[in-house]
Amino acid sequence: MSVYLEHGLMCPQCYGDSSLVIDVRTTVELTSAGSIETGSHDWDDDSDCQCVDCGHYETVKGFRPTSDPVDTAMCLWEAALETPLPKDLGAAEFRGRIRDLVPDCDETYNFALTLGYDRPFDWDFCPWFVKICGETQLCPDDWRILTQEMCHAA
Repeated sequence: MSVYLEHGLMCPQCYGDSSLVIDVRTTVELTSAGSIETGSHDWDDDSDCQCVDCGHYETVKGFRPTSDPVDTAMCLWEAALETPLPKDLGAAEFRGRIRDLVPDCDETYNFALTLGYDRPFDWDFCPWFVKICGETQLCPDDWRILTQEMCHAA
């Protein structure tokens, strides 16, 4: 089962949702023999949370996605279907590339929003992003520069 589907939480760093560690509050009865949990456990958005997959650590609030990665992947998929692909790229590798672009796409889009970007995510931003991705391998600093150029050209 998915932590995202059950609790609406996933790692913002690696999108892992198989296992998260959360600091919880609980009530125990303390005796000379030790402690016995007497109540349920509880956590909130201010509780500390860590991704088991990549080790990312922040509060639970940071693990609540601001966008749905499935929606982002579907928008990237639609945009990629309209983009010429290398002839030697198989279907599985194509899906893998789309999956791997999701975190960078979300981060880059959120950065574009801070620059005043106001065009549609699905019909404008994702096609631009896929086109840029198909042309070169970029690092996060490159995304910021290209996003600034794109927003200023608009």
